[in-house]
Amino acid sequence: MQIKIERLTPGKYWKGPEPFGCFNTGHAPIIWRPARLDKFYLVGDEVLTLYPAEAYSKARAAILKHCMSFEFHGQCAWVFWTRKAAERQFNKLIQQRVAELKRDRERVKELAAKANRGDIGAVLELGDYGVLG
Repeated sequence: MQIKIERLTPGKYWKGPEPFGCFNTGHAPIIWRPARLDKFYLVGDEVLTLYPAEAYSKARAAILKHCMSFEFHGQCAWVFWTRKAAERQFNKLIQQRVAELKRDRERVKELAAKANRGDIGAVLELGDYGVLG
């Protein structure tokens, strides 16, 4: 699944899928063209947009060091000079997330079947996925 990113104006971003059972957690992959760094694209978790001042400073430091990546709140983020390169990394993150979601859905189905047969351990593990019942 390849997503074609249209032209991003400074300050705008595209957001990918969230982790299984989550919404608005700040951990969806994004491709972002920050307003202050309008010549660059940042790719990483949505948490970048939640703390923009800190993201700007870390990205600027990475640019000055000629690095392509930096750590931000325990997650890796990347700096790109072109939309095409940023789009490739964004699509990689989306493919990883989609594979993760597929694995989690299959695991939940498997656990739900076990829980219906009376397996208490499966019921408890379903709670780890945010699924009750």
